[in-house]
Amino acid sequence: MDLSGAFLESANLAGTVLRDAKLTGTVLARADLSGASLSGADLSLANLGGATLVGTDCTFAVFDEATLMGAKLAGTVFAGARFDKTMFLEAVFEDVSFASAEMVAPLFMKVDLRRVSFVGARLPQARFIDVELESGDFASAELPQAQFIQARADRADFTGADVSGGSFAQGSSCVGARFGSARLVGTMLRGLSLREASLAGADLSKADLSGADLRGASLARVRGRDARLVRADLRGADLRGADLLGAIVQKARIEGADLTGASLARADLALVRSDEATKLDRVLSTDARVHPKWREPEVVR
Repeated sequence: MDLSGAFLESANLAGTVLRDAKLTGTVLARADLSGASLSGADLSLANLGGATLVGTDCTFAVFDEATLMGAKLAGTVFAGARFDKTMFLEAVFEDVSFASAEMVAPLFMKVDLRRVSFVGARLPQARFIDVELESGDFASAELPQAQFIQARADRADFTGADVSGGSFAQGSSCVGARFGSARLVGTMLRGLSLREASLAGADLSKADLSGADLRGASLARVRGRDARLVRADLRGADLRGADLLGAIVQKARIEGADLTGASLARADLALVRSDEATKLDRVLSTDARVHPKWREPEVVR
């Protein structure tokens, strides 16, 4: 079925089977597509502003450069669908799945994504601006160069995700978020609240965590070579076995932190603040730049 360029504004298409249909550039603004089947359909450049997609099957559909501004998406399945520069502005989401979807440079702005699954989705250069992501699920998602701006992602799950080269900025928050085994190489995390977050086993090489709040966070076994932790708050953090070779940790606070078995070789530890509760057993600090007040760890033999 070829409906490319058709004007179907406010049309009642509930329950309609449009499987594999050509809907390129079609105007579907405010259309009711509840329960419809759009599986495999091509909706590139389509206008779905204000459309209703409740229980709609959009598996393997194509939404390249489509607009879903103000669209209502509830129980919508987008598994395997493709989105290239698709815009979701003020759309309403409820129990939506983008699992395994291909989403290149999509824009999510002023939306609530707390009940949306991005598990295993590919979202390079995605932009999340002024969004609610609390407890959101990005496990194993590919998010290289993704931008999170004013993203409230407390307790979100990024386990095994790749956010390399991306950024969390301008009021974003990841308190209690899970980044276990995630890839955060070169990611900008400056000033980000990561209190009580889990980053165990994550790759933070060359990441910038300057001024980040990492109090009580789990950073056990992280790979943080050449990372920047200037003025980071690591009080009570778990850094056991962390690899911080060449990291810049100037003026960081590590009171009560556990660095047992960590590598700080060639790290810049100038003016780091520690206390008697800081655990430094078996720390490797070869060629580290150490301020006189730094409490020297036991020598590894």
